[in-house]
Amino acid sequence: MLLLHVSDTHLGKRQYNLESRENDLYEVFSQLVDLAIEERVDVVVHSGDLFDVNNPSNEAEMIAIRELSRLKDKGIPFIGIPGDHDTPKRRGLGRSVTVHDMLQTLGLIKVPELSEPIEVKGVTIYGKRHVPLLSENSRTDFQKALRSLKPKGKSVLVLHQGVKELLPFDYAYQMSFSDIPMEITYAALGHFHDRFVMRRENGSVVAIAGSPDIIDEREIEGYKRNGKGAWLVDLSKDEPSITGLNVKLRPQDVIEVNTSSFEQDIIQKAPKPVEGKLPVLHLILKGEPLMKDVLMKKIASLEGKVAEKIRIYKDNTYILSEGFKDVSVVKGSLNDLILEYLIKREGYSPEDAKLILSLIASDDEEEMKSILRKFAGLEK
Repeated sequence: MLLLHVSDTHLGKRQYNLESRENDLYEVFSQLVDLAIEERVDVVVHSGDLFDVNNPSNEAEMIAIRELSRLKDKGIPFIGIPGDHDTPKRRGLGRSVTVHDMLQTLGLIKVPELSEPIEVKGVTIYGKRHVPLLSENSRTDFQKALRSLKPKGKSVLVLHQGVKELLPFDYAYQMSFSDIPMEITYAALGHFHDRFVMRRENGSVVAIAGSPDIIDEREIEGYKRNGKGAWLVDLSKDEPSITGLNVKLRPQDVIEVNTSSFEQDIIQKAPKPVEGKLPVLHLILKGEPLMKDVLMKKIASLEGKVAEKIRIYKDNTYILSEGFKDVSVVKGSLNDLILEYLIKREGYSPEDAKLILSLIASDDEEEMKSILRKFAGLEK
């Protein structure tokens, strides 16, 4: 049996509020469907976060219906579970209806359960909808439910949960790799955006398909090493055979830029367009500080010509003196005054003061979450 494992497609996400980035995710999803048809797979397994939000736009739903109908027309079932982004956050309503439930009613998706698995060509596919499991008791119950699985014959387990070995913070994980029964032939995991494969002692496999596009700049290094796309899984032999299939996506990169040679550095270091798509650039600024309005004008002059989007990822223009007691700044800037106040009056370290300043200036949800994680000490 041949399976295509995909995950975290986040349909409808409008990254940086750009229509072009929303369309990128639709195009990548269409490429995944193309791969499934070209490889003549028996089933597509999606391990969560099909959509970016639990109440997606009409366009996102229509794209999903169009692409899933292509699979249905070819006789390829699409089996998937709701991830945390797909799941309504309201409590006290029992099992809330998800878009997956609507698509299942239309015959475009099948949602497996631990107690109600789905069989495809002799392979039993179990699944568990994402649950937050914030209490220790609920986490224990979830782990017991996984360990109680005793499949006979070849099997697949589809999950979208935090894993302790990859996210070792309190209340950030709900399970460990060891909670997955050894009898499971292939565990198809989602939630994490970088590809990952672990072959266990008995030959069974735990794999993360990752997101097929770059959702966060921290995924760029993993993309350069392993690509983005899907896992093609052959379950016809004693042990699963796995091949990575890559999709074509808009290039992204993190580049260092000196403020004294801002335009030249960007032009020289920016990746080349892929199929006419300009890159997204995440800048690490070096050198002397620039006034924000000057910096924004420089960026605006390059966007649409050299890059689709240019954003400041890290601002390292402020030179810290010995002992981190002060910051060398250009007088008169509002940012400089805020930094001076936070450091000298409120007693924040220069590093924390810069994080607070970045949080004030940011209008990007993912960036704000990353800054808060750094401020809490959960991320470097």
